[in-house]
Amino acid sequence: LRLLPAVMPSETSMAQAYREILARVVDDVRPHLLHAASDHANARAALEVGRRAGIPVAYEVRAFHEDTWLSRHGGEAARERDVYRWTRERHTEVMLAADLVTTLGESMRADIIERGVEPDRVIVVPNGVPLAYLDDVCESADARAALGLDREGFWVGSVATLHDAEGLDVMLDALAILRAEGIDARALLVGDGPALPRLRKLAHELAVPLVVPGRVPVSEVRGWFDALDVFAYPRLDTPLNRDVTGLKPLEAQARRRPVVGTDLPAVVEVLAPGAPLVPAGDADALARALG
Repeated sequence: LRLLPAVMPSETSMAQAYREILARVVDDVRPHLLHAASDHANARAALEVGRRAGIPVAYEVRAFHEDTWLSRHGGEAARERDVYRWTRERHTEVMLAADLVTTLGESMRADIIERGVEPDRVIVVPNGVPLAYLDDVCESADARAALGLDREGFWVGSVATLHDAEGLDVMLDALAILRAEGIDARALLVGDGPALPRLRKLAHELAVPLVVPGRVPVSEVRGWFDALDVFAYPRLDTPLNRDVTGLKPLEAQARRRPVVGTDLPAVVEVLAPGAPLVPAGDADALARALG
């Protein structure tokens, strides 16, 4: 059900409208459980409605939105700003109030417990991929040919929302090192985001061939995973990247693509045992791992 009012309320009335619409659905459906997914606004609505109806509430922490905000507004320098502190406090409040908290990984669970939530109320339900990801895997050169790309070369890249914290500039620096050593290294970035103009400029300056098809339909993304020889996951060392596990490395591995990642807890957690790990921000180490 999509909970949309007939007339969009003002910003100050939005939370009340959300609760009223959710309450009508609960009265009609009479569920045994309300399961709210982050952010805290969803959890707060579910908690109020659930308490009135006598229904337990589970809160699914898919991300720490306060750390997402931090990573895009100055990093550690912005930690003392009121927006960050307010968002973190509101997020912690709903975690403490929920009957059950689920989250994506052990690093995230540790953070939630550190905020005061009882350990026996926090369980990990990790990301997964559709079974279809395991079928009809294509050789990388054949996949590239099907997409109109060159069969030749050593293609490294990612499928991501292109933010600075993804560390894809480090990947381009590493590919430039490989090209200087005579390896025909090329970059493929599937997606879009605020870092893209800077990444295009950097690739041009480094003379690293870069293909960016933009956002692609979910139904077609498996072919772009297949086009890679190596999936790069060079995330920078930020609070968000240390704690929050990602989905795309799991999808890449389901397509049998090797993944080289940063040695951060949340990255290690989603990679296969023995996957190459490099220090965050170290282009030389990444080049050695890729080469």
